[in-house]
Amino acid sequence: SRLNAMSSGLVALVIILFTRELLGVFGKEFSDSAYFLLIMLSAGYLISTPFIQINFALVTAHLKTPHTMGAYAIGAVSGIILYSILVPQFGLMGIAIAFMALQLILFALSVVLTWHFTRSPFPVRAYLITLSAMFVGFIGAYYFGSVSVLNTTIKVGMFAGFFLLVIIARLLTKNEVKEMLAVVLPRSIYKGGMK
Repeated sequence: SRLNAMSSGLVALVIILFTRELLGVFGKEFSDSAYFLLIMLSAGYLISTPFIQINFALVTAHLKTPHTMGAYAIGAVSGIILYSILVPQFGLMGIAIAFMALQLILFALSVVLTWHFTRSPFPVRAYLITLSAMFVGFIGAYYFGSVSVLNTTIKVGMFAGFFLLVIIARLLTKNEVKEMLAVVLPRSIYKGGMK
């Protein structure tokens, strides 16, 4: 869970922090209209990847596939209701709110089912990684949202700070960092850097 939280956290943090810079390529109007939606989608991705997918996989591995399918069915019905109510009334913001609410519903269902069938403890450290990524991302996006060299530099610093914070707080061990680097970096570079 922690490795998934960290990897998805890094991806989502880049998207949340640098949405305006990334979408600024297509024009100011586009970045302003899609900004909130992308932030909420990234936050939903942070919740989904480390927890919902792993939890449902654990439940399925315990031969409880019908329960997993039932949870997804509840999620599908909830999604239809949420989107049909929120999108016509709030438009783009309604899509983002409905998506986040749906992720939270699936998250709650996955935690309950995982605890019931596997008695697996809640991955507190993984959740703290996710909360840290969301906190850093939202602070950076809110206070340093406009596109400028200074703001972009500050966001790069916040991204590096998040990574250091996770290691200093021991939410991720050195061995887990090495595992991540072994996957991301080419073998020759990884082995050379680890010597």
